[in-house]
Amino acid sequence: MSSTRKSIASLHKVHSIEAPHRIKQQDGILWIMKALQRSGTDAARALNLYERLLGNDNIAYRNSVLSDYTHHNWDEMQLFKPSVRDDKSTTPWWAPPLQDRMKFFVESANSMAREAFASETKAPAYLIDISCTGYRAPYPLQGLLLDRGWQDQTRLLKIGHMGCYASVPSLHMGAQLARTLPADQTVSLLSTELCSLHLDPFALDLDQVVSNVLFADGCARMDMGSEPKADSLDLYAHYEAIVPDSAQYMSWDLRDGRFHMTLSRKVVT
Repeated sequence: MSSTRKSIASLHKVHSIEAPHRIKQQDGILWIMKALQRSGTDAARALNLYERLLGNDNIAYRNSVLSDYTHHNWDEMQLFKPSVRDDKSTTPWWAPPLQDRMKFFVESANSMAREAFASETKAPAYLIDISCTGYRAPYPLQGLLLDRGWQDQTRLLKIGHMGCYASVPSLHMGAQLARTLPADQTVSLLSTELCSLHLDPFALDLDQVVSNVLFADGCARMDMGSEPKADSLDLYAHYEAIVPDSAQYMSWDLRDGRFHMTLSRKVVT
């Protein structure tokens, strides 16, 4: 007698929403180099690494919600410009305050969330909001539920500040929720990461240089259900592990004015 193993849940749909500004990788690196040269600091070591990375074609382009990285007109930047904090103190162009970064996050996350569900007519049973690059309450998906009249039909959950790794436990959470639902109901996950808002153009640390040339902006909607559909992916198991003695190789912290990533080249290679 043979037995067929039943999946935990099925991933029905993955829909990506691109950030509006596409920048060739070499152009993005050149932008950072020009910004670093404006500082007048001794940045020879960092510039040398950026120069070497110009020849790496593993990344063709990156997308950003900011138009700043598409030009070198420093007086016309959206984010990277002198600014005034709430306490009336000023910040230099290369260190915009966190409030300005979060303003762009909220505007862009709102737009992406609405695009992700623009053609959807049925409310999901659960909606999981995933992000580590911006915070505001009420957050964008709460506004989406109100706009669509779904606030009484959808249970909203939040997973934050876990980096790109957050999608792993989020899929597990989504699967466990989906398996309890009737076949005609879904769990939706929306992952929104806008890393370019936290770029540090004056970074001299080599690990930070690596971060500056890797990360970008984007959004993805994933739908899960208890039963498979045509072209769906079935989830049969979930596993994740914390590797001993690895905490120093990657971190995501809050610093004065921005979020700060530490990413060792050992992780990348």
